[in-house]
Amino acid sequence: MGIYESPQYEVVKEYGDIEIRKYESYNLVTYENPDDRTSNEGFSNLFLYISKGNEREEKISMTVPVIDEKKSGIKTMSFVVPSKFNQDEIPLPNSDFLSIKTIKKGYFAVIRFRGNPTEKKIMDNEEKLKKFIEDKGYKVLSNYYNAFYDPPFQLPFIKKSEIMVRIEYTV
Repeated sequence: MGIYESPQYEVVKEYGDIEIRKYESYNLVTYENPDDRTSNEGFSNLFLYISKGNEREEKISMTVPVIDEKKSGIKTMSFVVPSKFNQDEIPLPNSDFLSIKTIKKGYFAVIRFRGNPTEKKIMDNEEKLKKFIEDKGYKVLSNYYNAFYDPPFQLPFIKKSEIMVRIEYTV
């Protein structure tokens, strides 16, 4: 995706704006703060981490997408860790609200959409993806994730976003 690294995947099946993708394992640095239920401070904490706010004071390259997840009433926000870091080489965060997580390889159902990712647009696309999964008989194995590829100041018609969920899929 452009100049920024993103997780590696293979499209297994296409259904218009919905794809079944097989992702390779990748790592995230995730912001989770029970006192910040909407993750308002998430981006600034994550940006500080990649701007030398980690144990090694190492600058880390920006990646895409930024990933939001709703779990137990709390919204988390994550950056993808560049693939140059092996699991044991990832600089540890200085913040107690940041942690390193691994997304294990597997299959995801993903819906793509363009424009400003408003709450309504996110909810409408999530419902469309849920209906697709139900109609196809796939089993959901995770929470739903919102993936954002563009900065807020990007022109709306250029913005790319996705909603994704891990599924049980057999070839």
